[in-house]
Order: sequence, then C-alpha cells, then structure tokens
Amino acid sequence: MSEVPRRQSGPPAAWVAPTWHEDAGDPSTELDLLRAFATSLLEQPIEDLAVTLDCFEDGYMAIEVARGRQPVVEVHVVAPPAAGGSRRLGVFLLVDGDEEGECYLDDPSDAAAHVASVLAAEPK
Repeated sequence: MSEVPRRQSGPPAAWVAPTWHEDAGDPSTELDLLRAFATSLLEQPIEDLAVTLDCFEDGYMAIEVARGRQPVVEVHVVAPPAAGGSRRLGVFLLVDGDEEGECYLDDPSDAAAHVASVLAAEPK
C-alpha cells in the first residue's frame, strides 16, 4: 500500500484520508468534514480559488485555501466546545500569511459561505 501524500490538491472527492493512531481521532470523519467544506466553497462564484488538503502531522490535517498563489484561509477540524459534542471547523483568515481572524462553525456549508462572503468583500 502506498503512503498518502502530505499535500493533496485536485478535486476534494479524490482526496485520501491518512492513517494515524486511533488515539488521534478518526481521519475519515475529519476528512469528510474538510471535503464537504472544500466542495461547498468551490461551488461559490469566486474566481481563482484553489484548495489543498495538508496532512501536516499525525493526527492533524487542514485545508489551505488560496486565491491565485496567495494563501488566504486555513480550515482545521477542531474539538467540540463541550464533552459529547461534534467536531467542528475552525476557520482562520490570513492576511499576508498572518492570521487576522478566526471563527468556529459546525456546518461545512456555513463555513464555506462565511469564507466566500469574506473573500467576495476583499479585493483580489
């Protein structure tokens, strides 16, 4: 079996979940949340967007959203705010590579709509 690449671009449906120790959580569940976000974001009418899945460390993966070649957003799956809750998405807005703002949303479509509204308001 071949190793999953650290960074995966292309259609989110083609992304492959990494394998990591079960103590770090279920990578398939996390990938499903990130994939739903990326798919919803790419359906928005915003030009020149690219999404890349980054499995940067065992137990961690995120999506980098770029406009042109400039990273503008990172999205991570984060722990629920209370015991027994569901994982949610942490959305981190970037300006010149530095974090400018963050929010946490339960629904991938809501997260994508939030990112789309922020990007639509910013100049390219």
